[in-house]
Amino acid sequence: MEAPADHPDSHIRRFIAARRAEDPRYSVTALAKACGCARQLIYRVLAGDPEVGKNAFGRIAAATGIPEQDLYGDWLAAKRLATEHKTAAPESA
Repeated sequence: MEAPADHPDSHIRRFIAARRAEDPRYSVTALAKACGCARQLIYRVLAGDPEVGKNAFGRIAAATGIPEQDLYGDWLAAKRLATEHKTAAPESA
């Protein structure tokens, strides 16, 4: 079974979509460069990875203007979806 996609209406995804309206080549990689972090960190935030540090939200907030509380809420929602997906997956033999 596939891993769940990150929340399609997250603040980060909306920010990237808005930037793509101005620059069609804008991507997660460009956002990561603006934040001064690896793109894997952005993907981990989007996926709700439990290993994300609090400073990640601060870095993204500083680069995007998205409030940290909103980023944290999106991360919690993605984390919840990932947890539900893992518990709903059947055991392999």
